[in-house]
Amino acid sequence: MVNGFGVALFNVFAVSLRQSIPAEHQLGAVTASYRLVALGTLPVGAFAGGLLADATTPGNALWIIGVSYLLVSFWLMFSPLRGARTMEESKVLGQEPQKRMSKG
Repeated sequence: MVNGFGVALFNVFAVSLRQSIPAEHQLGAVTASYRLVALGTLPVGAFAGGLLADATTPGNALWIIGVSYLLVSFWLMFSPLRGARTMEESKVLGQEPQKRMSKG
């Protein structure tokens, strides 16, 4: 239940950022790239999860996957995106590092 709630919140913010950071003419390519990476890797993850469950036990595989979710969450906690409070701030994060530095 907590994961479902978190995913719903994440999707709202992720789509907003994904639409605000790139230039308007790149929105189609960005969306297609995101869908390829996010949805195209599902079969690979399912296969890897099956291998993990076979190598250990299904219960241990769930614990390992749960801990990996937690580790990724901590990694995201320290992401520069977490500090972006407005769409303008998120657009600055999508720029090249030299342009970002000049905006201060």
